[in-house]
Amino acid sequence: MIYVACDVVSGTARVGEEEGLAEVAWCDRATLAEHVLYPLFGPVQEHLDANVR
Repeated sequence: MIYVACDVVSGTARVGEEEGLAEVAWCDRATLAEHVLYPLFGPVQEHLDANVR
């Protein structure tokens, strides 16, 4: 699993390499919880708690 923190600057998110990734989505906290049904890696959860509403 790879986590990437980023800000939307412009454009539309898209899958660059279909062999390694099925889809991409921008998620708020509630939507993320619907997609990830298990605890996140501690430092990732701390980042989300501090930066994502």
